[in-house]
Formats: sequence, structure tokens, C-alpha cells
Amino acid sequence: MSNIKKLYFLLAAFILIGGVIIMFNRPGKTLASDDSDYIAIEKTLHLYLEIDAEIQYSLDDSRLREVLANDPRGSYTGTEGANKHLVKLVQWYTGNPNIKEDEIRMLDFWNARYAYNRAVKQIYDNAVAMGALPTPTPAPTEDPFDIDAMGVAENAHSRTPQTSPESLPEIQALMEETGIQYATLPPPRPEKIVPEQFSITSITIDEDLAHMVGDYQWATVDLTFAKINGCWYLIGSKIIQWHGG
Repeated sequence: MSNIKKLYFLLAAFILIGGVIIMFNRPGKTLASDDSDYIAIEKTLHLYLEIDAEIQYSLDDSRLREVLANDPRGSYTGTEGANKHLVKLVQWYTGNPNIKEDEIRMLDFWNARYAYNRAVKQIYDNAVAMGALPTPTPAPTEDPFDIDAMGVAENAHSRTPQTSPESLPEIQALMEETGIQYATLPPPRPEKIVPEQFSITSITIDEDLAHMVGDYQWATVDLTFAKINGCWYLIGSKIIQWHGG
């Protein structure tokens, strides 16, 4: 091979390698607020927050498929290493004991959480119906939803030990099986349900994948969205920084 041919060969190789590097490391495009994809992604977020607010009281998560999807490019993650506490829950829900920490997907996680909450309520209601526990009376001003190291989780209701769901052996067994360390009941439904607030800092997009950085009241997060069959779905959530304490 002549020196000229070798030079052309090396040049072509460098161009090819450079193109591959650019393709895999290209920065996402930042969307303007009037961009059609920005508007569609924002709409998905708002619908998700509305559905999520309703589920806190009804425990009916059937509409989550409208806004969430399982996608290998996304996952539900808290701070580093926090997902080890969620593996047993998703394994229990899916019936798959081989799911690993980095395989927890968004829709499966939230379906698992609400399946657990429904199971707790069913066991508790059965115990009350059988006279094993008195009917609970929640404090009127309590807020059973707060933030813990996993992300969003319920605080225990202000109940006496005799009326706590965690006092039931069946619920204790469920907690052991799922790895969840608390068991609570849904709060009384208010006259008006107010979705959680979220402020958008930026949305960047790379073809059919988008990242939204913004703030809940409790943390700055990176939300991952994917365009599937022409519609944007939330597929991942990662905490960037907790606010306060």
C-alpha cells in the first residue's frame, strides 16, 4: 500500500472515529418554552402530577400508564444506593426475584408502591370488619405524605398503637416480604385535591429522549422523558439535590 493510500485510510479512520464520538457525546438541544416538544413534555408532567395527587387518596393507579412507561433508558432513583431498599418491593410486585437495583423502571416502581398500599388497606379493612381493630380516627390536620430518603413516602398516621396498621401480623409479614418499613392508610379525601407543584428550569432533548431539570418543594430533580409512539412519557426520576436539612 502506497503512503498516499495509507494517509487516506488513516484520515478516513479518524473521521469515522470522530463521528462516532460526536454522535455518542453530542449535547442535547435546549428547548424554548414555545417549542412543540417542550409544550408536550410539560403537558405530560402536569397530567402526571394531577393523576398522582388523586392516587394518594384513591390508591387507583390505573391511569399511570397514560403518563409513565417502563424504558431501559430511565429508572426511579433516589440518592446513590437508595434503590437497594426498593428491589424487594418491585420483585414482589412483578413476581420476578431476579430484578436488580439498576433495573427498577418508573412504571413498575409506582405500580408496586400502590399495590403495596392497597394490600395494606385491604388487610386493615378486613381486620376492622372482623372487629380485630377499632375504626381509626385520623387527626384532622395531619399530613401523611412527606419525603424520606427513598423519595416520596408516607409518614405514619398519628394513631394509637392499637389502631396502627403495623400492629397487624399480616401487615408485618407484608412489610417483611416487600422490604417497606412502614404501613399507612390513605388520608381523608379533601374537598379539593391540589397537585404537587413543580417548577421547570430547563428541558433538553436528543431525538426521542428528553431531560427536564427542575424543582419540587423538597428537591431538585432530573426527570427523563421518552417519546414512544409519538407521545412523551415520564420514564425516569433522579434526585440531584435535596432542599433544606
